[in-house]
Amino acid sequence: VPSCMALASNGHSVFVGTLGGGLLAYDLRFLANWKQWRLASGAGVLAMRSSNFVTSPSVFVSMDSTCNEVALFDITKGSCTTLFLTEPVVDKPQDSMVSVPTLLQVGPDSFRGPCAENFLGETSRTSRAMGSVRSLWLPSGSQSYLLAAGADRKVRHWSLDPEHFSAEAYVVTPQDPIGPGERGRERTTYSSNHLGDVFVVQEQSAQNRLLDSSLRSSQLGFGSNDASAPNSNHRDAVLDMCTISLHTDILVTAGRDGLVKLWK
Repeated sequence: VPSCMALASNGHSVFVGTLGGGLLAYDLRFLANWKQWRLASGAGVLAMRSSNFVTSPSVFVSMDSTCNEVALFDITKGSCTTLFLTEPVVDKPQDSMVSVPTLLQVGPDSFRGPCAENFLGETSRTSRAMGSVRSLWLPSGSQSYLLAAGADRKVRHWSLDPEHFSAEAYVVTPQDPIGPGERGRERTTYSSNHLGDVFVVQEQSAQNRLLDSSLRSSQLGFGSNDASAPNSNHRDAVLDMCTISLHTDILVTAGRDGLVKLWK
């Protein structure tokens, strides 16, 4: 079952993702399929965006996971070159390693017989994982950053510095107000490194309970953080987003809560 599509920057190819972890490339000039890959983990492909800053046909892919995984895949080679992710929602051992997603090349028989269901995915299969990215957005022209949003209701900004000199990353949307009896707030940090040929940027979160209220307000930058403050975030997963340019750039998000929000 196709779950998403992305048009190549040169307009010659279209990439199709499936709920069964399939990633297919079609040449629009000859109306022919020229590459068939499948995520080794079997995770569903939830969203895709084509990149235009690399020479080989490449696509950003978000996977059905617990750690907001977004990978940049070289479609020709079937290799992952860049990976953005957060810490898993579930607990993990301290010494566990980041697992780089891999693609397996599959043949035309994947579309037929008993293999088709595994490759394409079930129609009824939908992601409710708290760490799954449901929407990706790249600016037109120079692609200097990637926006990712999904089930945890956060919109993340990932830097796309081609030389990897900058690992600039942050959460665009404000933190949820702290509830009654909570004295701390979530502190987010980022780390970047190379795992072989793959550039990995990971978000880590920790609860800091030593910040006083005045410091919290100044660091958040979004006003008061007490329980009575209005919560401007979506109440459910962010399913789609885009940017529009008026007098300034505006981010538009649409959520499963039925709301469309505009952000400066």
